[in-house]
Amino acid sequence: MKTWTEASVLSRIRSVLRRFSMQVPAIPEAKRACRRPYTGENKRVKWEYQCAACKNWFFDKQTQVDHVVPAGKLRSFDDLSAFAKRLLFVTPDQLQVLCLPCHQTKSTEERRLAREQPAE
Repeated sequence: MKTWTEASVLSRIRSVLRRFSMQVPAIPEAKRACRRPYTGENKRVKWEYQCAACKNWFFDKQTQVDHVVPAGKLRSFDDLSAFAKRLLFVTPDQLQVLCLPCHQTKSTEERRLAREQPAE
């Protein structure tokens, strides 16, 4: 029988909260704010979205909605309430649409900075 550790439980809670956060009402509002009608040749595409970082235009599947200020870490049960609030209770102005490469770059940099900060 596998024993649950605090880290494994927090990992599962983090995963569930992140999946649930995809339903936050502010996400479609943030996407609507940075879209324009697509005028290219592909008749199946209705909208394209501008990346907040590089300012280029992309199809919907080439973008992700990102927190302007990171939601933070969930390292202990004491962090749970604040993490959930930062992740789930956001307004459209606290979100930005990024293309996949820009989102990857931002996430990688945030992780690097988090590793360099001493644990509290």
